[in-house]
Amino acid sequence: MQKRVWLYSLLLLLVSAPYLSAQQIDEEYNKKIKEYTTDPRFLPASVLNLPDDPKVPSPRKYFGQIIGTPGVMHRTAEIYAYYQELAKASSLIKVQQLGISEEGRPINLVIIASEESIKRLDHYKAQLTKLADPRKVTSTEADKIIADSKPIFYLNGGLHSTEMGSPEMLMELAYRLVTGQSDQIKISVTM
Repeated sequence: MQKRVWLYSLLLLLVSAPYLSAQQIDEEYNKKIKEYTTDPRFLPASVLNLPDDPKVPSPRKYFGQIIGTPGVMHRTAEIYAYYQELAKASSLIKVQQLGISEEGRPINLVIIASEESIKRLDHYKAQLTKLADPRKVTSTEADKIIADSKPIFYLNGGLHSTEMGSPEMLMELAYRLVTGQSDQIKISVTM
């Protein structure tokens, strides 16, 4: 059996993004989520109501089934291909290869942000690098850097070969962040 090493990184640069006032919900996705959920306690409202974006493919439209379908796991190449498809369909997501694993496989980083923030990504990285060593900046300089920066959240899933759920979940999360117009998404991305 071939050993699977999954390493997925999702960098979320939470900033303003354009939103529409009304959004269609993928009712088929909702139906399947309810069908596959084994206990209602595992079904908070945030899990339902996946957006049905006409321009950006949902996991169901891309793979033919929802994330979490029993007996279905996606391999690294499939997951990376989905992120590439999201990046083709939306200017709010970018995929970068960070390196190569010990087994010769790509290690990718997925960045989700507004178009403006993606254009300024190198600037934000430089700002955070300055903050990384408190010996090199004064308190006043740190305040200026923070005022000119955006919060960045780093999510990593599937670091170990037995971790199957997190790489799957991150695909759905990426889709939700790119297409979502709920108050929760709006508040999160305008921090």
